Amino acid sequence: MGGLYNLFMCFEVWGGDTRNIRNCPIYSRKLIKIGFSKISMDPMRNLIFLITFCLPAVCFGQIDGKGIFCSRIDDNFGHGWFFTAGEVTGSVIVRLNDRWSIHLTDDGRYNTTSSTVRWGDGFQEWVLDRETLVASHAIIGESVNYLMVCEVYPDLTSYEARLEKEVNSRQEEYDKEREGNLL
Repeated sequence: MGGLYNLFMCFEVWGGDTRNIRNCPIYSRKLIKIGFSKISMDPMRNLIFLITFCLPAVCFGQIDGKGIFCSRIDDNFGHGWFFTAGEVTGSVIVRLNDRWSIHLTDDGRYNTTSSTVRWGDGFQEWVLDRETLVASHAIIGESVNYLMVCEVYPDLTSYEARLEKEVNSRQEEYDKEREGNLL
């Protein structure tokens, strides 16, 4: 039902009714910036739009709404990603001065096959093996930089809890290193 509902919502948006735009799986600021002056009332163009943009969003259902947290095999450095409506949001845990925090990144759209999930931001690319949950990272056009072992989180709440746990762990470790400092 959710897929059909989303498809209906997309149709309403494309048809000019903007009341439910946030329910459309392809809703983005880009769509709003374009504005609705270019909306066509031609049914064939609307159908092409639905097939091109809304149906893929329905098909993304298997990993949409899930997150992964991955740790590098060589140094245990962690990185997370959350999948929503065909797009990926990265979560990098960084230290700014004496505080660890989560920095969100737009890592583009993802593509799936029966055995992999692939995403990237135009400069770097990640490929996750869906069976082993091992992800590889590479700069576009170069060989694999490193491998990561991943854990799957079934929803945003559990994913965010995992990120927060990682931030707290790193902060505690860093605070111990600073013990005894005069400044």
